[in-house]
Amino acid sequence: MIKIPDEKHKKRISKLAVRISTLALLALILLSAGAVVYVLRSKKVSISEYASVSRPAKIRPDYTDTVIPPNIAPLNFTVREDGSYYYVKIYSSQGRPIELAGKTAGIVIPLRSWHKLLKANRGRQLYFDVFVRTDDGQWNRFKPITNKIADEDIDGYLAYRKIHAGHNILTDMKICQRNLETYRESTILSNTSINYGCVNCHSFCNNNSGDMLIHVRCLDGLSMLLIRNGKASCVNSRTGFGGKPMGHAAWHPSGKVIAFTVYDVRQFYHTARPEVRDVLNQDSAMGYYLCDSKTIKTTDELSRKDRLETWPAWSPDGKYLYFCLAPMLWSHENKAPDELLSKLRYSIVRISYDLATDTWGKIETVISADETGKSVLMPRISPDGRWLLFCMSGYGDWAGFQPDTDLYVTDLKAAEKTGHYQYRRLDINSDQADYWKSFSTNSRWIVFSTKRDDGMFTRVYFSYVDEEGRFHKPFILPQKDPVFYDSYMNVYSLPELATGPVPITGERLARLVRGKHQPIVDLIPVTAATLKAPMTLDH
Repeated sequence: MIKIPDEKHKKRISKLAVRISTLALLALILLSAGAVVYVLRSKKVSISEYASVSRPAKIRPDYTDTVIPPNIAPLNFTVREDGSYYYVKIYSSQGRPIELAGKTAGIVIPLRSWHKLLKANRGRQLYFDVFVRTDDGQWNRFKPITNKIADEDIDGYLAYRKIHAGHNILTDMKICQRNLETYRESTILSNTSINYGCVNCHSFCNNNSGDMLIHVRCLDGLSMLLIRNGKASCVNSRTGFGGKPMGHAAWHPSGKVIAFTVYDVRQFYHTARPEVRDVLNQDSAMGYYLCDSKTIKTTDELSRKDRLETWPAWSPDGKYLYFCLAPMLWSHENKAPDELLSKLRYSIVRISYDLATDTWGKIETVISADETGKSVLMPRISPDGRWLLFCMSGYGDWAGFQPDTDLYVTDLKAAEKTGHYQYRRLDINSDQADYWKSFSTNSRWIVFSTKRDDGMFTRVYFSYVDEEGRFHKPFILPQKDPVFYDSYMNVYSLPELATGPVPITGERLARLVRGKHQPIVDLIPVTAATLKAPMTLDH
């Protein structure tokens, strides 16, 4: 006897049929696309005979012979070897290996298995065994790819600005944050929410995402978006700066003072070199914002008429402000002629600061442009106070447009003993611009901007710094799609490491910028004691 199903059972059968059809369709799509197959046990691929190749397989990105954080997202890659089938085994001395196989060369590593393997093998070697089957059925086994898993974690988040490579298209500019343990990216602030203005610079206090600053330029004015202790406010600077943008900010480690640059830049183009874009800083000065009293001040040592000042960076103890300084080569009545740009070179200097009394000392030179013959830029100091990292280029202060820009380091602890700041060029440099950089809170990792891949698109790379100050082979920010960078047309700039996600939503920040209310504070561009150092750049 056949039992006819009732309506309830009919609905269940219908839902089950839909699920089966959906899964079947998904499986068909994955197979037709040649998707990577996850293989958890080696018996899935039986390789009884193979020919040994005396070199490692070529892979892209180049995740080889480097040191990686134990908490980094999987280093997905493609095997750049011709073949009809691929098998990769990822293993270390502890834990179950990860085995992957498929008809395509793209290797997508399971997140959970990857983190479990890295966690169990801190300080040990990590190996990638690559097998490739040729069209005639012959298996080739390449020499294992070797990396090392560091003992020390990297800060869990990275903030950066994403912008069109042309730098003159503002329709899609945003500051994003990326969870480095996964591939999850979220937007901190997009310029689409502030009438397509410019979100130009951002910085954290001690890598703490609960204390952050973002500079904004838009039709509503010039603003500093300030997050302190997880609460956001908007510091409106439409009065006091003559319409000149603020940028290159640096937090005092106490979180009570923010040093920043006000500048007047002009972008122009060369006609006969690979990188045609260039920027001339016609005028600049530095000031500082006192967060508790909500005032902006400057001093003669930070803002002199005959000099250009920029790129502030505090020492970890807060006793010194490092920055870049160059002589003004033109008069204020006349804008800088292009031919003087190649002669403009900055030195790194420092000045003492007493937070309790809000008083400044005298400037002392750290790295002199007269000594190097180059422009010395972008100082950053490791949180342990030992390493002063900076870059040098042929001229000017916009290092990203100079292909010869390289990274250098000075041992500050050694300088305290000898009184001389010896420096050295890092081995991790490329033949393209290597510049903007940030330290992790444990001083063991740096992140920096580089155009090493093609000379045009700025990408983000990481490097491990050991106790002796050796900077190990850099590796690019991992992406879930192994071929992501082959087609991505925007650039990553201003990378800053952070210990956690920004606690304020982008919409909340945008509302603060768009708000028509009066400025939260009545900003004082200069105090009565420093009127000779105006911040309007009309001096």
